[in-house]
Amino acid sequence: MKILLNFSFVNQRNDMVEYFGEQLSGFAFTVNGWVQSYGSCCVKPPIIYGDVSRPKAMTVFWSSLAQSLTKRPMKGMLTGPVTILNWSFVRNDQPRSVTCYQIALAIKDEVEDLEKAVVCMTSTHQGSHLQKKSLTGSIRCLLSWRLTFCKCRSF
Repeated sequence: MKILLNFSFVNQRNDMVEYFGEQLSGFAFTVNGWVQSYGSCCVKPPIIYGDVSRPKAMTVFWSSLAQSLTKRPMKGMLTGPVTILNWSFVRNDQPRSVTCYQIALAIKDEVEDLEKAVVCMTSTHQGSHLQKKSLTGSIRCLLSWRLTFCKCRSF
């Protein structure tokens, strides 16, 4: 089955983290705060300074518009909570796990709204947990993923 993917033009993780972070509360962004991540690749990580929440839908409008232009099923693409956490400067006044779960709840709200808007599938990019290589990080990744999709009808 061929499935069209919205947001497939975004191929850099930092671009995706920045896009979704701009839609969430509790994030700040720099203009020239570039950091070398590896090799010649530079990123501009957001700063998580407060509690994270989703004030409004992030991708529902664009996904619904794309779905209205085709009869093929659409797949919504979201950045996972651990990827957003690991590619950001995270506040240090609470455990990283609390911030991660706040991000997961915000993404969960987006997944539910995408389902209501009849976007048939949703995918999250959750690959950056592999870079941390710790049992705690892997458990956090699994728990945040389960929290994100706990009411999802697609499973």
